[in-house]
Amino acid sequence: MIRAFRFHSPLLLLLLMLALTGLAYWPGSSGGFLFDDIINITKNPKVLINNLGWIEIRQAATSFPSGGLGRPISMLSLGINHALTGLDPFYFKLTNLIIHLLCGIGLWLLTRLLLTAYRLRHNPQLTDGEIQWLSLAVSTAWLLHPFNLTSVLYIIQRMASLAAMFMIFGLALYAWGRLRQLRGQHGAVLMGISVVVFGALAAFSKENGLLLPLLIFLVEWLIFGFQAPDKSTRRFVIGFNVVVAVIPGFLALGYLIARFDWVLASYGGRDFTLSERLLTQARVIWFYIQMILLPNSTQMGLYHDDILLSTGWLAPPTTLPAMLGIIALLAGAIALRRRAPLLTFGILFFFAGHAMESTFLPLEIAHEHRNYLPMYGLILAVIYYLGHRAIRERLSLRLQTAFIGVLILALVAGTAIRASYWASDLELALVEARHHPNSARTNMQAGYLLFDLADRGIQPEINFQNSRNYLETAWRLDPNNLNSAFGLLVLDNRQRRPVNMELLDKLAVKLMNRPLAAASINALLELGRCQNEKTCKLRPEVMNRLFQSILNNPTLGGRSRAQVLTELTQFMILQGDFETALHTSQKALEIDPNEPQINLNHAHLLIHAGQLDAARSAIDQARALDRDGLLSVKIQAQEKLLANVIANSLLNPSPLIEPSVNGPQQ
Repeated sequence: MIRAFRFHSPLLLLLLMLALTGLAYWPGSSGGFLFDDIINITKNPKVLINNLGWIEIRQAATSFPSGGLGRPISMLSLGINHALTGLDPFYFKLTNLIIHLLCGIGLWLLTRLLLTAYRLRHNPQLTDGEIQWLSLAVSTAWLLHPFNLTSVLYIIQRMASLAAMFMIFGLALYAWGRLRQLRGQHGAVLMGISVVVFGALAAFSKENGLLLPLLIFLVEWLIFGFQAPDKSTRRFVIGFNVVVAVIPGFLALGYLIARFDWVLASYGGRDFTLSERLLTQARVIWFYIQMILLPNSTQMGLYHDDILLSTGWLAPPTTLPAMLGIIALLAGAIALRRRAPLLTFGILFFFAGHAMESTFLPLEIAHEHRNYLPMYGLILAVIYYLGHRAIRERLSLRLQTAFIGVLILALVAGTAIRASYWASDLELALVEARHHPNSARTNMQAGYLLFDLADRGIQPEINFQNSRNYLETAWRLDPNNLNSAFGLLVLDNRQRRPVNMELLDKLAVKLMNRPLAAASINALLELGRCQNEKTCKLRPEVMNRLFQSILNNPTLGGRSRAQVLTELTQFMILQGDFETALHTSQKALEIDPNEPQINLNHAHLLIHAGQLDAARSAIDQARALDRDGLLSVKIQAQEKLLANVIANSLLNPSPLIEPSVNGPQQ
């Protein structure tokens, strides 16, 4: 009976750790939608499907409007969430938690497979029991690590966790196939499935799933060493890795070199250059490593816009040491590949996992979810060498148990405390503003939430003043964060204060002259919708100036320009200027003729103007473009309106239109 317990105890303890992880995260499951959740989920009508018919499935899967691969797997999962449970953030977070637990199980399996292979080639003294316990320790530390929290409770980061889940099981399948080959069994099919099936699922969840072949190559090079029981199998393994990893890697590198002008141009909407991002990432990587090895919840957060940009090798002075430290770390890892291959694997796995999001792409400077899978490499290396036989023989079993218990309790406590903040959007914002006083976004978020409380009549005098303090701090910290400036304009209006002309002048200048980031465009679109819904009551001349300023910005083009014109059209209608509204709608249609909602909006104005034949053509065009049937009810309403106008010669329908599409992605 004792033997049976010892055999099953790692599995039982894994189940216990899964339950403990669920309990640690549970306090945060009652929080709401945040930041990019809003534009990608709650204000994305395509993902808000109500049943699981083929049309709805296709609609949800194609609801991510940004470039790349479209992330259809992630978006479909969000659509299924809505179809089954509605727009309740609890069930979205619960699904994320389940994905996190599945990732933990996958890492437990992967670690067992890797250590089994490592024993065959590098450390024959490893016992089955050691492999089981080390695998359990690695998966437990990863599951309970507080640095993973944003990947679970920040709903839209399901994209990161879902891609990681498929990559983990892809790596496990590859390792399983290779172990079978070493034992003289067939493994090629498993290896093929790992790349073709799980690689595709990962990439269509989030683009960094394309890194799976690179991670497989590291597994092969440092763990399996291209070993095989015969020459033909060895040639197959080498060829397999060349085809799936080496050749695609060189092709991708060549493509990026050939399209380097595109990389540079894509920085147009950012407040930093390519060189500044690369220099800053050296310091950011060390911040990530510090948080993984020595987690400190007060330094973690949803936003890290308080990280100072590196504008030169010594500005700030830590930039050069950080860069040299990374070079030394990588060089040392490669130099130790024969003496400590698992250490080399862990370090290179971490950096390979950051190869896409922490290098040259014009993404935001830092996000914790970028470490979701890469941190596994560091955790594996640290736990393996801390748990090595030479160390364990010097420690008593009681001391080992106490150390492990304290470590688990510390991780559980760190995650549970962080999760408790996420139970309330306001508490989260206030705590993060306290932990990150130099973060403009954190201050802005707190300001907006306090404004909402005051607007609902909850201690209005105190909350309006606190809201103003946070918004003014955000505007001071980052004058390019236009959301805070828009918030201050609305706050002045709500408190019946005169328009702050100095603020309005600065805002108009920035809208006209600065490269426009997605957040700035979205901020104006949201202000326009707030005005059109009569929730905000800014004077028409204020709104006119803001719209004209952004339309005079030469960097505003394509779909974003069409979105702004559509919002301006709505504003003109509310002012009773239907002639200008029709002219503006025509401009939006010329820019984005393939957007069905813009065609439908234009049809509505044409009906109002009495141009009935043109209205019929616009309605027909909207139907042809509405391949998913998302606008079918609205199209039928316009057809009925047109029929009534024709029948009764009534040329005064309600002229209000609807926004064309979601704003640009963050």
